[in-house]
Amino acid sequence: MNLIDQLHAARRVGVPIVAVSTADAAATADLIAKSIDAPVICWDIVRAVRSLNEKGRAAAEVAFGDEASSVTGPADMLERSVRVPKETIVLALQADRYLAGPSSEAVIQAVANLRDLFKSDGRTLVLLGTSFTLPVELTHDVLTIDEPLPEADQLGEIVQAQVRAAQLPDLDPEVLDRAVAAVRGLSPFAAEQAVALSLKKAGLDLDRLWLRKKSFIRQTAGLAIDESQEDYDNIGGLDAVKEFGRRLLAGRDRPAAVIWVDEIEKQLAGATGDLSGVAQDQLGVLLQHMQNNNSTGMICVGPPGSAKSMFARATARTGGIPCVQLDLGAAKGSLVSESETKIRNALRVVKAIAAGRELWIATANSLDRIPPELRRRFCYGVYMFDTPSQEEREAIWRIHEAKLGVSGQSRPEDSNWTGAEIRTCCTIAWRLDCSIKEAAKYVVPVAVSSAEQVAALRKLAHRRFLDASRGGVYLNPAATDVQAAGTRTINPGEN
Repeated sequence: MNLIDQLHAARRVGVPIVAVSTADAAATADLIAKSIDAPVICWDIVRAVRSLNEKGRAAAEVAFGDEASSVTGPADMLERSVRVPKETIVLALQADRYLAGPSSEAVIQAVANLRDLFKSDGRTLVLLGTSFTLPVELTHDVLTIDEPLPEADQLGEIVQAQVRAAQLPDLDPEVLDRAVAAVRGLSPFAAEQAVALSLKKAGLDLDRLWLRKKSFIRQTAGLAIDESQEDYDNIGGLDAVKEFGRRLLAGRDRPAAVIWVDEIEKQLAGATGDLSGVAQDQLGVLLQHMQNNNSTGMICVGPPGSAKSMFARATARTGGIPCVQLDLGAAKGSLVSESETKIRNALRVVKAIAAGRELWIATANSLDRIPPELRRRFCYGVYMFDTPSQEEREAIWRIHEAKLGVSGQSRPEDSNWTGAEIRTCCTIAWRLDCSIKEAAKYVVPVAVSSAEQVAALRKLAHRRFLDASRGGVYLNPAATDVQAAGTRTINPGEN
């Protein structure tokens, strides 16, 4: 049921106050005025009261008279709205801002005062904003509606309309599908602008369109599009988790986007002790989003530098789908309700980009601060990314030596090195124009510098997590039963 259908249904049963979360309040206001046969007047803090249709002009005259253009205070506007005629729809733009802030008490009371008056004769107050976290005084009085970002059909119409406006031939179906994928997650206005700025005499420039889309996404607090060019072929080892990723990307209902949360345990560190309630709210909204959208994914845990983040980015690149990075810290704000608005808006964009087909990949160096209810949402399991085996290190050396042109040299003792440390060693050798062995003097493996933490993580993962390299359940190489069974060859110093 779309927004207009929901508003019609609400008005039929006499709902007096509705809060609509929308990415484009102005476009939503115009849509309501065009789609509902009723007087519609609109207020914002700059233009004050104005009518949006012919019936609305008469309603504004009755309620506000000659003072319509001077009513710039939200509480004053709401107080005077008691005089609008029956069946009138009163729209208030950016209303979410006025329900939280220094003067919110007056606005909250003014909204509450309209409930019984509007219910009695079919009038409707529609609060428009980016996202609503209603004050407790209004939670039982206001119907909340989320207007989703446009779906594929509407985006296709927007793209073709811009192409025709530029007097270019209609796009063929394949190009149109790619264009729709490029603007998915944008509001109608943003999609129009992105397409218009990406048109050339030769047609639609899809690369430029993607750049515009990335720019718009970056303006959403907490979101960014990762632009890494590395795919699975650039990762040495990790054969088991890469095979699982390939099967997901080629399977039924393949994901349309990877949603990557890096070091999730740090981002949610305050969920159990944050007195402001912001971290708890983010956790609750994240849990609800994943539940409602049937989203799932995996958690990649392991020592720093074990290619967890690289795997998340490479999964998207291998599948030819966007990698959307969610930064919960960047989705926080200093003002009342600002954080609540930002995280909800970010997840609304995530849902639109992935068209409901999200593959979540979270990375972590430990699981201590990840709540069990969140771990359950990642139904594909927890994968242990241990330090690579000798065979895996050989593959990693070859990749980075070839990239930097430092191959053909003897290598240092690399037991317990991570892939990141091998890359660092090759980079130092290239920058200093020295041998790989000499560059190794500047590398201290994390398994040495943080030996206790790595050992504790392996102990925790033993028979509890999946093995990203070998598949099946992870077995700690230092465990007595593993050594006895000869399941894995232990590298020198690995225990």
